[in-house]
Amino acid sequence: MDLVQVAVDALASGLDSPALRLLAGERSGTPYRELDFLFEKAADELGCGGIDVEKATFIVARDITARIVSGELTEAEGGRRIYQEVYLRRPWAPRPTTCGLS
Repeated sequence: MDLVQVAVDALASGLDSPALRLLAGERSGTPYRELDFLFEKAADELGCGGIDVEKATFIVARDITARIVSGELTEAEGGRRIYQEVYLRRPWAPRPTTCGLS
């Protein structure tokens, strides 16, 4: 789940703020580091200040692992989601390289 989907889900559940609306309107799959300002602003507007993108990334990872344990996701699907939605999108992530191989 990316931050844009989190914002869409939050709006659908009844939460609302100007920054949350802007975040929900961004392109899905946008890297966290490009959305962190909007996310943190929305959190502040909703009274949830102190949640930054790094913490949110770990919350997403915890949610995915809980879904694996509950059987909602297979281990393979959960692992793929953690890799794609958490590992590759974390703001401090070094990008994978090919080590000079083509």
